[in-house]
Amino acid sequence: MASGGVIGCRNVLVAVILTVSLMVTSTWTLTLDDVGHACLVSDDSRSAVCRQRNLTAPPQYLAAGTEILDLSRNRIRIVIPEYWTRYPNLRHLNLSSCGLSILQDHSFSGLSKLLLLDLTNNPVLAYLPEKVFSPLINLQTLVISGEVVPPEVLIGLHNLEVLTMTFRNRPPLELSRLPKLKVLTFAFSQLEHSGGRLTADMLEHLANSSIEELAFHGCQLSRITHGAFDNFARLKLLNFACNGHLQISNVIDVLSTMKATSPVEGLILDGTQNTFTILGQQEANSCMPAWKYMKRLSLRNANLYGFNVYFISNCLRNLESVALGFNNPVFLNLNSARSFYGGSNALKLLFQYASTNLGSIDASYLLHDDQRLASTLSGCKKEQAWIPNNWELFPPSDPTRLTSAIDDYPMPRWSTMLSNEQCSIVQLPRNLTYLNLQNIAGSHRLFSTSGYSCVVVLTNSLRHLNMSGSKLIGSKRYLGSIYGLHHLDTLDLTDNDLVEFNFTELVNFPSLSVLMLKNNRLLSLSAIGRHKHLSILDLSDNFLTSIPRGMFSGLASLGILNLRGNQLSRIDFVTKNLITLSDLDMGHNELRSVEKDDAYTLDNLFSEKDIFTLALDHNPFQCTCSSIEFVGWLHVTKTAIREKEKLTCVREGETRTYITKIDISTFKCRFTGRQ
Repeated sequence: MASGGVIGCRNVLVAVILTVSLMVTSTWTLTLDDVGHACLVSDDSRSAVCRQRNLTAPPQYLAAGTEILDLSRNRIRIVIPEYWTRYPNLRHLNLSSCGLSILQDHSFSGLSKLLLLDLTNNPVLAYLPEKVFSPLINLQTLVISGEVVPPEVLIGLHNLEVLTMTFRNRPPLELSRLPKLKVLTFAFSQLEHSGGRLTADMLEHLANSSIEELAFHGCQLSRITHGAFDNFARLKLLNFACNGHLQISNVIDVLSTMKATSPVEGLILDGTQNTFTILGQQEANSCMPAWKYMKRLSLRNANLYGFNVYFISNCLRNLESVALGFNNPVFLNLNSARSFYGGSNALKLLFQYASTNLGSIDASYLLHDDQRLASTLSGCKKEQAWIPNNWELFPPSDPTRLTSAIDDYPMPRWSTMLSNEQCSIVQLPRNLTYLNLQNIAGSHRLFSTSGYSCVVVLTNSLRHLNMSGSKLIGSKRYLGSIYGLHHLDTLDLTDNDLVEFNFTELVNFPSLSVLMLKNNRLLSLSAIGRHKHLSILDLSDNFLTSIPRGMFSGLASLGILNLRGNQLSRIDFVTKNLITLSDLDMGHNELRSVEKDDAYTLDNLFSEKDIFTLALDHNPFQCTCSSIEFVGWLHVTKTAIREKEKLTCVREGETRTYITKIDISTFKCRFTGRQ
């Protein structure tokens, strides 16, 4: 867990996190009812996704132990108690965008174990009966944004911790009766009577409450008056995303004059585009107090034009995480004749002047001006009916920073190795662990060797580097010329138009365990060599037609190998010494069968470990006399093949059929099965 009190608020979102974790760790099966409506059901039957299935009522054929049920985007116009009799263990229920028109006082009777309810984007919410939620005695998370909700329906929700709702003119008084409320989001609300001004008296009844995170998402705010948040004793995070007329300077001025006992440590200002903003232009020497306490700052799509470099070093001294996407900043050194530094040079200045506490930088989509995409990714479109988790808007923090004392940058280490080379120097913030440069046009120039034979990156802690979408096409020996990233754990080079990749260059990244090369144009692989820590290798969505046998034998820790979406016709590259391999994805390739020797190797791998999963879906398998051994193997193998029962093949003169349902004895061949 990251340091600082602000991160502690994540605990209240355990229900949401549990939903995600269950979906990630489970495998899913398609389940049909009598009329053909389909739901995806997890293998443990605890989760069911019936999204957009044209349902008019919840299905009654799911397991009675179902805990998570997604019914969003259906045509469920009415909710009656009888719907839930079969599902007394429901904990998460999603009824968003169902066009609900009738809810009764006891519509949710029997759901006393429910922890999360999502009713987003349903017009009936303006006419809710007063006791509609009264059976939900354990409800912790309620999402009802999109329509103005009668406030009296909130009475009695004593365990509610997370609430997203819409109001008109002022937040309802009933919110003061929710003793455990910690995360409060007002989504797309309107302050019509005040002309978009948020005043202290509007929030007076929430004073001294338990609220730790407060969001006004897309509420058309134009100004915040002084004293608005003075009495929020526990407030740690404010979110003003998608308020296009709100000025950053106004927000900071209000925060700087707050009388709260503990300062706000997290601030989200995504989509505040009122003016071209230069942060710190007048504050290099006299910083407003709000900046000094700020640990997390998100300024995506904020019309950010520039930073004063001295403001960064003097005022943002405690900053730990920053997000800057969809801006086009330059950095200003107001005491220098060369005042403006644009493009990659601007980011280099950010690195140079940043706080030593800075651990995460998300600069994805920096220098992009696609406002439509920016608005979508920021959740600023009301029709999306989706409000992002506050913490998803920040780069992830890394709690595994080096705990040992960090010595001076180890320049002497490179002096012998690079004695005949002239290297450029890139200095990163001392504690930086996460750097996202996704889809920054020309972001590789940050580590450019132009005019030099190499580049030395000064860092002792960088663990995660995302350079996806940077278009490194044609850059030979690019990674091999970068030195200093000896603690790098994850490198993402997805979508870079790479036509070749020299694995020998990874020698400069001795700690690398995750390498993402998805969606490039790789036609073949060079010798990979030995990399003892590499455990995840993603080569999916390339143009590989073959892989030499033993290509991966030097990867002693390889656990996950993703080759989905290539043009491979054999699995002969898998050898018995890949003893750590636990997941191999060969889906969407050109396999017509699995050769006898390859099948034997796969079975041996399975027998030597408890977990080994193989994906073979969407391959053009042929069930002919030449592949009869493959058909027989598929029937008897103990290798765990994902959705084996759904694998299909084409028999001579017949349509595609399920392989596991084929009777081998019907083959008129010289062979009757695998010997």
